[in-house]
Amino acid sequence: MDKFDIKILKELEKNARMSGPRLGKAVGRSQQFVDYRLNTLKTRKPWPIITPQIITNQFKLGLRSFLLFVKLEDPAKVFDFYKKAKKNLAVNWIISTGYDWDFIIMITKKDIENLYTNVTQLFKGEKIFDFDMREIVKHQMLSHSYLTKNKITLEHTALTAPNNLDSVDFKILRELKKTYNVKIVNIAAKLKVNYRTVASRIKKMQESKIITGSRPFINPKPFGYRSYFIKFTTNIKTDYELDKFLMLLSEEKYVTDSFEFLGRFSNAIIYRYKSESKTKEFLEKLRNSVPKLQDLSIFPMFDDSLYNSVIE
Repeated sequence: MDKFDIKILKELEKNARMSGPRLGKAVGRSQQFVDYRLNTLKTRKPWPIITPQIITNQFKLGLRSFLLFVKLEDPAKVFDFYKKAKKNLAVNWIISTGYDWDFIIMITKKDIENLYTNVTQLFKGEKIFDFDMREIVKHQMLSHSYLTKNKITLEHTALTAPNNLDSVDFKILRELKKTYNVKIVNIAAKLKVNYRTVASRIKKMQESKIITGSRPFINPKPFGYRSYFIKFTTNIKTDYELDKFLMLLSEEKYVTDSFEFLGRFSNAIIYRYKSESKTKEFLEKLRNSVPKLQDLSIFPMFDDSLYNSVIE
């Protein structure tokens, strides 16, 4: 990885739908050079460095999101379970971890009944040692500022009222999901809809925050960064304390995701750094900034290279 890879990531994090010529101009190299580097970033083994995605606000689509914590009885079955979960259309995100849990999986469904049906199918034929679940009421996707120096926050909250979309809107979203940088003219041709209609619908969904962004999901491991999933409870009681806490997270360039769960003061963050000692320094800073920090659990993340917007 070199400075041009970082430059490409920086521009894609702003807009993953940027055309090849524009991206080449932004990083000061030819389109052919950029296309080659992009292909390498997307296909690197064993895990891709980037998974470019259109990001949708699941709450605006009338969906609910949950984090499912899973521990298998047989460690030898972990990779097979990972492959199975990756094929599940309701799975947004799979984190491979260790110690108390083998996986932390983000699942999005319309309601509890559909969620339980999906989880039952996921667990079918598996020997599950333990599992737990938390409903997400707010998810902030922050920039990978430690790499790109961008300051971009995509926030999805359950307090958002769902929007009324028709079948054409959903068809457009599915096409954008299949190919993040698909041309509008190609969507129009496939759906047999006027070009201006497709462009207008996309713009409207962006303005109403149904489509909140188009960005690469970055795997920082090839850049030498370790990742940790940190879960804790707080005793935040006032808006002032909450704003202070959120400001702390937004200013910490190594925090790439922040979750609030349904329940009393329940939170989690994803923290990425090269040094374990620096992670301990951040935790101490967190303890000093958050009143009565409790139930702190830290899980190493061995892989989290998949992100998938769920559109039912």
